[in-house]
Amino acid sequence: MGFAIVYYILLIFLVCLWTRVLLSYFPLSPGSPANTVARAVGAVTDPVLIPVRKLLPMVRIGGAGLDLSPIVVSFIVIILMGLL
Repeated sequence: MGFAIVYYILLIFLVCLWTRVLLSYFPLSPGSPANTVARAVGAVTDPVLIPVRKLLPMVRIGGAGLDLSPIVVSFIVIILMGLL
């Protein structure tokens, strides 16, 4: 029973993480419902992503930067879910 709870917490975190990634591709106006969702998932995912961002450099592609921290955290969460 305890493992199932941890599994579903990790699953919810993974959904929040990929929601954050998807929302980052769209311009969000302040006060919009999407902006509220983006701030909420940011509050959930930032405590995990910020330390990973400090360890991983941003990959430069031309003039843009690619943040690899959501990919790394996703892999770790999926591995943890597979171990449960």
